[in-house]
Amino acid sequence: MRKLKALGLLVASLATMATTSSLANGAPQPDLLVGGTCAGSWVTVTGFATVRAEPNTTSRALFSVVTGEPRTCRKIVTGQVYDACGVYDANGWILIQDFNNEYGEGPGWSGYIPSVCTRDGV
Repeated sequence: MRKLKALGLLVASLATMATTSSLANGAPQPDLLVGGTCAGSWVTVTGFATVRAEPNTTSRALFSVVTGEPRTCRKIVTGQVYDACGVYDANGWILIQDFNNEYGEGPGWSGYIPSVCTRDGV
């Protein structure tokens, strides 16, 4: 009986370690992808957000977008977990186009916005 109890504790401990490890390594959590998905070629910004060079909150800020702006999008990716636009622990980031030449030398695919701050379509 003692061996079974010890084995059960070991299995539970390993499961906890695996879960904690995958979260610490930034493993994608598909159920955390919410908001816009770039299913078409446009998203509309639903909340103020900073466009980042990489899909994480510590990446260089490029420019800001405001509620109501339509943006051409290229893809959705999973990245660093963040809290934005009233959603907590999300990890979806959408690559949007800088068609207003707000950053850089000309229009192009410039940065990532939290997917929770968008909705699909114009």
